[in-house]
Amino acid sequence: MDLPIIIHKEALVPLHRQLTNALRDAISCGRLTALQALPSTRELAETLSISRRTVVRSYNDLVSQGYLETKFGGSTFVSTSPPIDPPPQIDTPTGEDSIDTDLLSDFTAELLKTGTESLDFGFFSRLNYCAAPAEMLPVKQWRALLSKQCAITDPSQLGYVVDVFGDSTLRDALAKYLRRSKALQCNAEQVISFSDTKGSLDLISRTLINAGDTVVVEDPGYVYAREMFEAYGANVVAIPIDENGLCVDELKKIPQKVKLLYCTPSHQDPTGAVMSLERRRALLAWAKDNCDFIVEDAFDSDYFFSTAPLPALHAMDDTGRVLYLYSFWKLLFPLTATGYLVVPPSLSPAFRATKQHVNRFFSSIEQLALAEFLNEGHLERHWKATRGELKKRRQALIFALKMAFLDDIAFFGEGAGLHLSVRFTVPKTSEQILECAENAGFPLMPTYIYYAGAFPEREFLVPFSVVPSEDAAQLVERFVEQIKKS
Repeated sequence: MDLPIIIHKEALVPLHRQLTNALRDAISCGRLTALQALPSTRELAETLSISRRTVVRSYNDLVSQGYLETKFGGSTFVSTSPPIDPPPQIDTPTGEDSIDTDLLSDFTAELLKTGTESLDFGFFSRLNYCAAPAEMLPVKQWRALLSKQCAITDPSQLGYVVDVFGDSTLRDALAKYLRRSKALQCNAEQVISFSDTKGSLDLISRTLINAGDTVVVEDPGYVYAREMFEAYGANVVAIPIDENGLCVDELKKIPQKVKLLYCTPSHQDPTGAVMSLERRRALLAWAKDNCDFIVEDAFDSDYFFSTAPLPALHAMDDTGRVLYLYSFWKLLFPLTATGYLVVPPSLSPAFRATKQHVNRFFSSIEQLALAEFLNEGHLERHWKATRGELKKRRQALIFALKMAFLDDIAFFGEGAGLHLSVRFTVPKTSEQILECAENAGFPLMPTYIYYAGAFPEREFLVPFSVVPSEDAAQLVERFVEQIKKS
């Protein structure tokens, strides 16, 4: 083990004392931890170009002070309970005073201003980030495909020359999957793969948005997209949502031309509203003269439990202005969160040039495994195998909540996605309701973060996928008991 210790041979301080002080400091600050072995006296002496006698004397001093211990045979290690000195108190500035934003890029300064810490829900991880529960994941098939890819015996098959859009095998598989499952007319040259969807939003922003451009988002809507566009200097306009999705009539009030519109028509995030066919046609008609590009995020659009899915905007567009964004987050996370972006053919060269500098590489093993997973039909089989159980869980939880809260609960959105959007009218604050849910172990997440401005009280998302149908009634009962007690 190499120890980064500096010895000044010209200094007045004896060498053994310099070494003693350096090792004691390393132990006190935690660089060297309890029971960690130190180099032999000969090895350290050679490394530092000092005499072995100097190292022996330093080790002996630290043993006598309780910092080091020795074993039979001469090995030396950090004591199990060294007399750790308290670290020096350093006044660290907090908040806006902690850094001079003039030294940062406009992008990062804007992110700090908008407060990106809001992107982290502390309870997201406990709910598997609202993805399907772990027991439903196709772990066996995924493990087999990963093992198959890792069993490659010829290293030349793992070449380093990779297309910046992603592995061609995966992109071809993605294009075929989109054609058969989403009715998109696209080919592999239009598909860009990412390790997740955030990278694709960054690429879109870098490629299409300049400071001062007008960008439209949904309100409520995906906070990361809104803050990403703001950080790139866009003039972000938030348009309200109703039961049919984005309010197109409100778009007509925007005086300037819109550079980009971001929406989630298949399953609005977070309300669950599905944009009606009439509204989709109205949006595309408005965009022909008033908007350069539409980013269609098909987030959480795999499971429909009541109405049949409608055609994607991308499939309805005849102008080449719709970019299609999606990931396997809701189906396969944490096995994979791979995302992809489908761009119009005319934009492919521009996105390729930008992609050279953004999220260029991720695991080729994972890409090849996912390609085979798609080509062999495992994804469709997984979807069919889980849809029935998820529908049961959804129905059981809705029934239990309606029976328990009666008129004190309202449900929003279509029968799609893996969460319910609800609003309570019980005489409690949002904070009190959330605390009751946590005490009862009931999955609940507030929606305030999704709103660009004012937000409704007592509105929450309920990830029904994590609640087995046989447990729904008892879990809701515990939740109600907590509300009555508080």
